Order: sequence, then structure tokens, then C-alpha cells
Amino acid sequence: MFSPGTDLIEPLRIFSGAPRQAEQNLADFLKWVGGPALFHLRGRDSNRCRVLCGGLHGNEPSGFFAIHSLLREPPEFPVDTILILGNVKAALQDPGFYYRMLSQEEDMNRIWTGGVHTPLRQAAAEVLRYLARRRVEAVVDLHNNSGFYPIYSVILNGAPSRIALARHWTHRYVRYDGASLGTFLEVLDRICPGVVIECGQAGDPSADLRALDGAVRFLTAERPFAPSREFQEDAAVYRCVARVTVPQEVSLEFGSTPTGSDLTIRPGIDRHNFELLKAGTRLAERARPAGRLVVTDAFGREVTKRFLEHSPRWIRLTQDIVPVMMTNDGRAAKSDCLLYVAERVDVAGAAEPFPRSSRPA
Repeated sequence: MFSPGTDLIEPLRIFSGAPRQAEQNLADFLKWVGGPALFHLRGRDSNRCRVLCGGLHGNEPSGFFAIHSLLREPPEFPVDTILILGNVKAALQDPGFYYRMLSQEEDMNRIWTGGVHTPLRQAAAEVLRYLARRRVEAVVDLHNNSGFYPIYSVILNGAPSRIALARHWTHRYVRYDGASLGTFLEVLDRICPGVVIECGQAGDPSADLRALDGAVRFLTAERPFAPSREFQEDAAVYRCVARVTVPQEVSLEFGSTPTGSDLTIRPGIDRHNFELLKAGTRLAERARPAGRLVVTDAFGREVTKRFLEHSPRWIRLTQDIVPVMMTNDGRAAKSDCLLYVAERVDVAGAAEPFPRSSRPA
């Protein structure tokens, strides 16, 4: 064991069962954990296991909340449960749940492929080695958004098993089938069905409760792919077709009146997630020619002119789009993206397996 604030010697702490320190409040518990951790809780059938991951980003508290709650009061599990806490150190950095990752660190949800040369990558490799020795039947990764969103899932494969798995939380699905980003889900989905659940806006207590409620349904269900009765709405499936990013050299602000940045985006734009935005809609106001947005398709090819017009003052849509994962947080927009462009697809189409050439590698 180690004291709060002491540097980790091992990249990943592994626990058999729920530690008694889980009885502490969330902040004190995370200080005690100190870094990435894996908790293996026994179920009635130890020949199989389910995996729940949370906190790969330090500014997304719902996964931390759900996993701490499950450790504090574990329900009866039909199969073994493996709970994974991610970037605990980023979550603990003052003022708490503010930083996606620490300065000079990589995004912990982009390190699951490639070399093993940093403490976070070593922790990721240890998680994968641990899971490789188990019969994992399903995996779920909990996240939050930085904007106003309804709860939704991200799936890499529209097969019915993924649709049913996410149904423990939501009826809304976003399908991503572009280039590999090195995410936890991409690696695990090759082994067993997996989904990401975007639980809602970070810091919203109802998002934390949605994360926990769905986790309990998923982990206590006799069959993880049995449709949940909680959600009777028809499935709404969207496919990501492009990504809108802010170049690193471009300064950005969110506000009603420009105050000097290259680009100004009106506040509240994130409330249009999953709504149809018509061609001609203004996305941003430009203060100078350097202010620009870049659009790339799912495989990294630039397609800016297909979606955006850059006039001297405004950046406008050139066609109707459905935005998803749109943020009103400048840090998130610069470190990740402003939004994804999506299109609605029917469930039958979503259930078609991807050609190997288009699956994330």
C-alpha cells in the first residue's frame, strides 16, 4: 500500500474483491487508490466475466462515481465482474474532475494500441494482459460529455448484441467506423461485444445516477444481451461521417460577443446535439482569416469544403447535418474536436457487419 500523494511504483493496482477503503467518500477513496486500478469481484459463475471501465478521462466523473458505488455496496453478480478505474491522478488534480489528462500526458483513451513506454501505457498493457486470461463476455466503458447531451452509446459494430448491450442505458446509438483512435473499446470489441456509454454532461448528478443505474442492470442481468425493459423507445442509430476540429494555432472562445480570438462560437450551441442543423447555419464568427475549422472524414481525409463555407466573417454549413458530441468547452474543442457530423441510419442497416477494410484496426 502507499500513502495518498506518493508516486505509484506499479503502473496498475489489482484488487481481489472490494477494498474496505471503498466505504470512504469518493474523493478520499480516489486519493487512496492513487492511480489506475482493477478490481475483480466474484460472481456465482467464475468461468465468465463482464467488464466495466470508467474514468479514462479525469474530467468525466460518472464512471468514477458508478465504480465507487459498486465497490461500496456490491450487488450479487451472476458472473465475475471486473471494474477498471482509469486516470485517477488527472481526476484528483485541483480543482478535481477538471483535467482530461495531466500536462504532458497522453489521452488515456488513445493509448490502447502502440508502444508501451509511459506509465499510463504500461497500466493499459497490464489491463489487457489481465483480461486476456479471462473469458470476457461483454465490456462497457463509461464517459461524460463536455456539452449538453442526452445519454447515448457509441458502437463500433452495429450487430444486435451491441445494440442490446447499450440498451441497459439508452436507446440512442452513434456508430463509429472510421480510422483507429487507439481506444479501449476498439481493442476490447475485437474480443467480445463492447460499447461506450456517454452518460451526459460532466458534473450533472443525474448523469452519475444514469451511469450507475445502467451499470447495475448490465452487471446483474442473467444475460447481458437481453433487451432491457427500461427503454421501450425504438432504437435511434446515427453513423459518424465526419469530424470538425479546431487547428492548434487557432484561438477559440465561446460567447455572444467576440473579444479577440480568431473564432467565436455562440454559447449553447451544444443544445443542438442530435438535432438537424440546416445548410446556412452559422457555426462560428471569424475575427481574422486565420480563424478556421477543418473537417475530416472517418478516415482522416480533409473534406472541409463539402460541409463548411468560410466567408470573411462567418463559417456556415453548406449542407444539412446532425451534430453529435458537440461541445461548448474550448479545452475539449482544441484537444479533441468541436463536433462529429452524423447521419441517421435504420437499425437494419446498423446491424450489418462492417467490411474488414473499414473496421478500426
